[in-house]
Amino acid sequence: MVYKVGDEIQPGTYKIKVISNNDVDFYVFASVSNSNLSQVRNSLDIKSSKEYTLTVKEGEVLQLLNWSSGNTDFSITLSKI
Repeated sequence: MVYKVGDEIQPGTYKIKVISNNDVDFYVFASVSNSNLSQVRNSLDIKSSKEYTLTVKEGEVLQLLNWSSGNTDFSITLSKI
């Protein structure tokens, strides 16, 4: 999933939580980049169901990518705080 800040989502701070719907390990990579994706400002390796926090600014891009190696089934919750 790719979100352009200011278009698809509002600027601000977000909680990200990934919940597995089966017993398969997951790996989600989250990154905040400039508008042309050439420079990553912040990134997270999400491998557990704890909550993570990211702040995004107007014009940036938030990417949430499934880098899992297996056949996964999970949900991602993105909540503005």
